Formats: sequence, C-alpha cells, structure tokens
Amino acid sequence: MLALLRSVDAPVIFSRIDWHRAAPPATLAGQFKGESETAESSAEALNRARDRAGREGIVFVCGSLYLVGEAISATRARVARGSRVTAG
Repeated sequence: MLALLRSVDAPVIFSRIDWHRAAPPATLAGQFKGESETAESSAEALNRARDRAGREGIVFVCGSLYLVGEAISATRARVARGSRVTAG
C-alpha cells in the first residue's frame, strides 16, 4: 500500500492514532521511502493537510479503520462548530 501511496506523488503525513496496536508514525515514515512527515495525532495531521490543500483542495485519509474513524469524528466536530466542509 505504501508503494501505491508513493506513486500518487502527493504530500503524506503519518499520524499517531489512539489504538494500542498502531505502528508509530516514524516507523511508517521510515518504511515509506518517500517524502513525508509525522504528526502526534490524527487531528493534527488532518489540520495540516487541510491547510495545505486549501479551500479547493482534497484531503485523502487512508489507513486503518481506527484512523478513518478519528478523521470522521474530527470532521463532524468541525461541521458542528460551523467550519466549512464540503462533500463531493
């Protein structure tokens, strides 16, 4: 999967998630063998990705269901606070 992600040639942020069996972000970044960065939480990674993508950009979240669940929760909270979120 990392090779497929690398082939997209887009910014990649590996994040820590709240799951005891999750690999540390630095370990994933080391295995990625491409340009990437790490974040201490999925919320931090999502915020950085949103900033980079801008108003018209797309943020693609992939990984475990735990990571995707955290991203969905963060996005729902953002919508509840009245922040702009657009669905395709």
